[in-house]
Amino acid sequence: MSLADIRPAAMADLYDYWKRAAQDGDTPRQKDMTIQGMPPDCLDHIALLDLANPPTKAKYLIIGAALKKLLGADPTGQYIQDVYPETIHTEIQTAFAKAAQRQEALYFRREFQVLTKSFGYDRLIMPLRLDGPAIRRILICIYPLDPKLTSANQWQNEVAKLEDMERREQRFESAWAESLGYKMVTAEDAKAIDEEELDDAEVLHLTDPLTEKNDPSGPRNSI
Repeated sequence: MSLADIRPAAMADLYDYWKRAAQDGDTPRQKDMTIQGMPPDCLDHIALLDLANPPTKAKYLIIGAALKKLLGADPTGQYIQDVYPETIHTEIQTAFAKAAQRQEALYFRREFQVLTKSFGYDRLIMPLRLDGPAIRRILICIYPLDPKLTSANQWQNEVAKLEDMERREQRFESAWAESLGYKMVTAEDAKAIDEEELDDAEVLHLTDPLTEKNDPSGPRNSI
């Protein structure tokens, strides 16, 4: 998103401070920014990460209290791939690499729908140098879109509800098929029966015992 649309105001103020810390048009150095110079309201919402070179790995050096609470853990000293699932840490690494390569700040707003609730966050990514020209630090600032969302338990409970609903739907689907004379075979069941005969994508067998018994051509193909 456009850097002109940054919100909340404290995050926009942090971006302005990052810009002012730049010297002669270069990306700011970490030592050009101080905790005292940052908007106080941002401090609990920021994290500082160390970048490997090239920036394919990022390790948490500092993380604010609000982000720890939102994550449900303290990832200080850990690499992001050790903290998040693959799909998430891949997106984060891609965004960090983009900011490092362009040597400019990036602003994202991400929203997710879980059951009837919407979750999301505003995220500002700001690259930093040490003394050399390479980007060696990433400063991020994250605010939930819902200011009432402050802890991991709040969104984890909603995800757990969604997963439980999906399991109940699968059990109902299986019972529905069996009531019609079919048999639902999950991928796990199929693998246990004969891994070589069942393609991973073919997890539903329509097996009408009466039809197959009287069919001289033999069992029907799975669908």
